[in-house]
Amino acid sequence: MNYRMSLFASKYQDQYSPAEHHFILQSIRDYPDNIARFRMSLKAHKNPWKMRPIVCCAGTAMNNLSRWLDYWLQKLKPLIPTYLRDSNHLLDQLKALGTLPPGAKVFTADANSMYTNIDTDHAIEVISAWLNNLKDDLPKDFPLSAVKAAMILVMRNNLFEWGNMYFLQLLGTAMGTSAACMWATIYFATHEINTLIPRYTNNLLIFRRFIDDIFGIWIDDGTANAWEQFQQDTNDFGILTWEFEELATSVNFLDLTISIKHNKITTQKYQKQLNLYQYIMP
Repeated sequence: MNYRMSLFASKYQDQYSPAEHHFILQSIRDYPDNIARFRMSLKAHKNPWKMRPIVCCAGTAMNNLSRWLDYWLQKLKPLIPTYLRDSNHLLDQLKALGTLPPGAKVFTADANSMYTNIDTDHAIEVISAWLNNLKDDLPKDFPLSAVKAAMILVMRNNLFEWGNMYFLQLLGTAMGTSAACMWATIYFATHEINTLIPRYTNNLLIFRRFIDDIFGIWIDDGTANAWEQFQQDTNDFGILTWEFEELATSVNFLDLTISIKHNKITTQKYQKQLNLYQYIMP
């Protein structure tokens, strides 16, 4: 694994700063034999309860490369029209909407195990193509070739141990890796940008996503079966699928209850029943 990282550092060192090059080489020296570890945690809020698989990659050379990759992927957020930073970010956008068209409805959708249902080869293909098309809009000094190579290296080499057994993840986003969140965000954004937004521009008054949670305001433009077709098109992307809630006048999204009353958006705080509040609220 570290041999592959050494080849990466040598091949692409002219694309990033000497400090970045030192960081990658130092990671190889500091963690020559460290391997990620697998464990499980309980999803106590699910009924029936489920387990969440976790891979702890901290303290491995590969995850330091993933941290470098995440640094550059984070810079692409302004190029993702559906990107949500948090609920306050969404609130600012909702306040700017004003009066809604008659019959407007809100909706949400949740990805079905998003990270594990992102086909690795498909993701590398569509994200690389998107980056290639963005050449003129990429941030200054963006190391395009190095980023694409790092994606392949990180996502195809997630090696971890459990007890006395060793595993190589063959499908899905590399579990536990630092770049996982932005990788997943960008992956589905390519489908939103290329298909969903242009195809349903007359129906989506607002269409935003926080990683694996979608929120939107739907306008009926009179096209027959448009809502059903929108759901089908959303699910027509690799092996990732989404569970939609039906169009409504009120939905819970992140920590908000978002409602339409008298053609206006109203919001209030939403709290999950089993929220432990392990920190002092503001």
